[in-house]
Amino acid sequence: MESLSLGEFRRSFESEGRPLLVKAAAPAASQQPERWHVQTLQHSLQRRPCRCHIQDDALALTSGRTKLSVIRMPFEEYVRYMDSHQDSEPLYLFQEFEEDLREAVDSSFHVPELFCEDFFLDAQETPEGFTGLAGWLLVGPASSGSRWHFDPWGTAAWNLLFEGQKLWAFFPPSEHQAPPYVEAQLLGGLSEASHFYAAPPVLTLADLIGTPAAATLRWVLQESGDLVFIPSGWWHCTVSLTQTSAYTRNYING
Repeated sequence: MESLSLGEFRRSFESEGRPLLVKAAAPAASQQPERWHVQTLQHSLQRRPCRCHIQDDALALTSGRTKLSVIRMPFEEYVRYMDSHQDSEPLYLFQEFEEDLREAVDSSFHVPELFCEDFFLDAQETPEGFTGLAGWLLVGPASSGSRWHFDPWGTAAWNLLFEGQKLWAFFPPSEHQAPPYVEAQLLGGLSEASHFYAAPPVLTLADLIGTPAAATLRWVLQESGDLVFIPSGWWHCTVSLTQTSAYTRNYING
């Protein structure tokens, strides 16, 4: 991370809208990355209720998040679920990283210098909303992940993996095309809330490997300590290859 200057990142990746994998980036955000491992989180969070996302076709029809796709369970119960489930598309823990959670998980955690410019910080969240202005804690078993989507409100995002391995696929912004197997209908621009789509389960990524459609995507293997930058408007899909824990955050850059 030290070899990539802020100026180079803004010129070559933010301004150009290019995805980026930064290796060994955890020290730029945390002095105690081991505190993010699931075994340690289980001790730190215990009975704390956390959001777990359900994914099915009916709930993947819009780029906005909906509370209908969320159930809550204590963290330690979720860990037991990870160890025993037989679901083809497991529940994925996606918990807002509010200040009390930060103190419980890792009080040393901070935003890396590359992402310190963030106009999203000027937004105010309504009591009934859950935009995750402070970011999200992500935890999941193998085969969990996020279906094809692009991030809301024109935001970019970054994702720092603390444990495990995660496979990413990217598809560039387009008003006329969508990633393979995604059914999309555009009723306005990419920045509007009128882009509807039905995304298939994350494991369909495996069906693409070795096909001509795979060449239309950009693939990234994220390992423990790696950071992925997702530019505004880019479609992306993730699948955990092992048990994973991570932090992700949306932001608005200059």
